[in-house]
Amino acid sequence: MRLLARERSEHQELSVYETSSLYGRIGRFRILQFSDSLIQGALDLKDPSRIPLEYPRALMALMDRSGRGPERAFLIGHGIGTIARHYPAGCFTVAELDSAVLELSRRYFGYGLDNVLVGDGRELLEKQGDGEFDFIVVDAFGSDGVPAALGTVEFFALCRRRLRPDGAVLLNLAGQGGRDKRITAVHAALRHSFPCTEAYMLIDGRAGEVRNVIVAGSAAALEAGGLDRYGFRRIEVEEGHPARDRRGGKAAGKQPQ
Repeated sequence: MRLLARERSEHQELSVYETSSLYGRIGRFRILQFSDSLIQGALDLKDPSRIPLEYPRALMALMDRSGRGPERAFLIGHGIGTIARHYPAGCFTVAELDSAVLELSRRYFGYGLDNVLVGDGRELLEKQGDGEFDFIVVDAFGSDGVPAALGTVEFFALCRRRLRPDGAVLLNLAGQGGRDKRITAVHAALRHSFPCTEAYMLIDGRAGEVRNVIVAGSAAALEAGGLDRYGFRRIEVEEGHPARDRRGGKAAGKQPQ
């Protein structure tokens, strides 16, 4: 491993390094990692056009199979800019809480688009217009997973207002499957605003291991056939208790996006 940068921002410690191995795959990779050991983005230095992580490819496949792809989308959580740079300029509006993440994405990962708003993702979404987006994508992680305020009944009601009638919200979560309380709580909250909900889990991994889980909510079912080629399979989610905002404000929890 070759360390390129390490700095402490207002929100967390950030590291950029190069490695010859990523989840068992051999190559040359440049990684953005937070202090809690969560990999926030990976660049394949041998083939920068290739996306080495499975979940961004699965999220993009869900959007692209909507029939027209996203014309306007709102993304909470920038990372190294993997998803937004895949689409034409002007397609994505990105919210990122930590300005240091944005700076590192430009300096070490070549992110060149001028579409990132620095601030709290939910507050920035509140400032957008109703019916403005085809997709709202939540890809924001902290040490406790997705921030609590991005998984409540009230947040998803906001998403529904900001989406076009045929729009969808997509979330990248982490859990142990359809019985995981974190997954069931978000899924239950999502169902308050979206009649069609689906969940897909990363296939690779051992039973009981925390893996990526993509949860989707929409007015009509999304075309998700073939997600297995990106390493995901559909799972059933048990009934859960929907999370709600606390009285007087958003749900408690850290907000690193």
